[in-house]
Amino acid sequence: MDLHPQCLSCLIGQVEKTFHLLQPSVSNAEIVEFQKKIMIKLAQMNQKKMPYYGQALYQSIADIMGEKDPYRKIKQQNIQEALKYIPTLRDLINLSPDPLLTIIIIAIIGNTFDFGTPHKIDLKNDILNFSLENLSINDFDRFVEDLENSHKILIIGDNSAEAVFDRIMLEYFTETFPDKQFIYSIRSGPAINDITKKEAEEIGLFKVCKIIEGSASPGVIFEQANQEFQEIFKNADLILSKGQGNYESLDDIEFMKKDSNLYFLLKAKCDFVANRFGVELGSLILKKREK
Repeated sequence: MDLHPQCLSCLIGQVEKTFHLLQPSVSNAEIVEFQKKIMIKLAQMNQKKMPYYGQALYQSIADIMGEKDPYRKIKQQNIQEALKYIPTLRDLINLSPDPLLTIIIIAIIGNTFDFGTPHKIDLKNDILNFSLENLSINDFDRFVEDLENSHKILIIGDNSAEAVFDRIMLEYFTETFPDKQFIYSIRSGPAINDITKKEAEEIGLFKVCKIIEGSASPGVIFEQANQEFQEIFKNADLILSKGQGNYESLDDIEFMKKDSNLYFLLKAKCDFVANRFGVELGSLILKKREK
């Protein structure tokens, strides 16, 4: 997805949000100076695509703070918060007339964890209001058909705490479809609160399926990913893209094989993305990318 005016203003606003969250003692004057420096850096970039700007923003914030992974402690806290909901979520699945649909919706609800959008994080409310009717865009029937006809399935992860819910989905997939290959992609380095190898190990994802690394960005920057990721992406029968950052990276991707299918699983957490899908802010989306 190309950079949009709303996206650029949101990126600059994230500087203030990040410093108030991670360094609450920093003065407003210092934040303004940081914003100026980052605006200059972003203005000098010769790129059209949104993921490059998100990567540059959070790398600049990490450099200013002098921390490689400034969100590390918050990621750990959010993982622990997400783990508290596992018994409730398993009950929802066990009692559901459609366990797979329930699991898909749960995986999308996990996308609530996001500090890169203006949307309010309210996971408890999302879970309390859980319903099989929650999807504003529902391509589930198409997904089931494509899943049945696929052998190699790539799931591209997003936020760290969200991956706690993804593990439930991966466990169901590997147990229910033992003849299929499921691969889960994480970030190759810190990018806001997205999942890296450290968090994947803490959540136990390596025990469930094959884990690969993509790019160190809040989304997928294809040419920065290693050869393993590129080959798996190009040869996957089915790709599940989690979250807004991955959607912004892949909505116009051209590197897929002819007969593969791509689905976006996300919560619409900003007005621009909500308008792009034609849904209300906060809506849950399971959308097949049309070829």
